[in-house]
Amino acid sequence: MDKLEGMSRNHYKRLAMEVVKKEGNNNNVVVIKAEGYFGHKSFVGELWKNSGEKGLCEYDGEAAKGYVKRNDRPTNIGFVDMIWLFINSPSCSSSS
Repeated sequence: MDKLEGMSRNHYKRLAMEVVKKEGNNNNVVVIKAEGYFGHKSFVGELWKNSGEKGLCEYDGEAAKGYVKRNDRPTNIGFVDMIWLFINSPSCSSSS
């Protein structure tokens, strides 16, 4: 999974987290230890600002609408360079 997510190329960072889940009607909670992939620190702050500092509850079909498949991206530009182009694009900058 780390290779797929570009860990060695600074695309994402795998971090430990705890997921808290309510169970039943009496507010009992279960804490589940998990790991998640987050944008690398070199660009995640700018993505956060440009999103209006709003996160996603889940990555669903609506969130994926703007995703450009690898085969549809220019082959001469790397993944992180594409992120910076997106961050600096007028459409991204105007959304914040």
